[in-house]
Amino acid sequence: MGKPVQNTQLVDFLKIVLTLGIVLRHATPAQIPSDGSVVSTVLRGIVLLTEVCVPLFFVLSGFLFFLNVPEDPASSWFGKKLGRRVHSLLIPYLVANLFAWACYAAAYRWYPGMMGGFLGENWKDPLYALWNGPINMSLWFIRELIKVSLLAPVVYLLVRYTRWWGVLALGVLGFLNQIPLPWFYFSLGAMTAYDPRTRGWVCGVRMNVSPAWRGWCYFVYLYHYVPIITVKKLAYGYSSAAWAQALAYLLVVVLILGALSLVWALLRRYMPRVLGVLIGGK
Repeated sequence: MGKPVQNTQLVDFLKIVLTLGIVLRHATPAQIPSDGSVVSTVLRGIVLLTEVCVPLFFVLSGFLFFLNVPEDPASSWFGKKLGRRVHSLLIPYLVANLFAWACYAAAYRWYPGMMGGFLGENWKDPLYALWNGPINMSLWFIRELIKVSLLAPVVYLLVRYTRWWGVLALGVLGFLNQIPLPWFYFSLGAMTAYDPRTRGWVCGVRMNVSPAWRGWCYFVYLYHYVPIITVKKLAYGYSSAAWAQALAYLLVVVLILGALSLVWALLRRYMPRVLGVLIGGK
């Protein structure tokens, strides 16, 4: 594979864009009016455009996992990679779900109408809360990423011996609902990292992106969902007028991004070790 590649600034930039896209998507009202107004058209456009965010996150995850993979990696290489994923994926995933569970438990105890209709009684089931749901619904991506990361040795054999043809075959199977689509997206990222041409193109892009943005992106992704559905329920309940919907949407986006950015900055300044656990050392 040659000299190890360190430049992932393009990946870091894309993570920022995709994180913002996910927040924009989740900030849209549960029911977008179909009145043909400019506001409803824009909101539907945002929903359509942000469909690519999670698939691209899987691609980037596969790329980073296999970046600098040895030509003939020993099992210890995969063991070390998966060990790091315990800290960067599993622990943040569990903590963020426990945070969401605490929010739901508090809401059902003191404000039962606030969260009603989202989960019913499922929040009381530990397996649902931490895995099957999960209770922090946006973290299904992390759950699936944990699953596909465990298949990394198989993915490596696929990209090494079948190259792009194997990835293409996975894509066909995925879109035919024969395998989970995350397997295809992750393998696409793995092949992009394994192929010298595509790897060189991605890592050859130089951008002025601070590594601190990695932590911000991950923190926002992990902790935006419960606050955003709570704020949405308050913001969209006053009027169905187009101008009110537009104002509510902007309010939700600005409030959530502002509040989470403030919490992230305070934790980074005063409790960096706690933040490190929350975001897996990113």
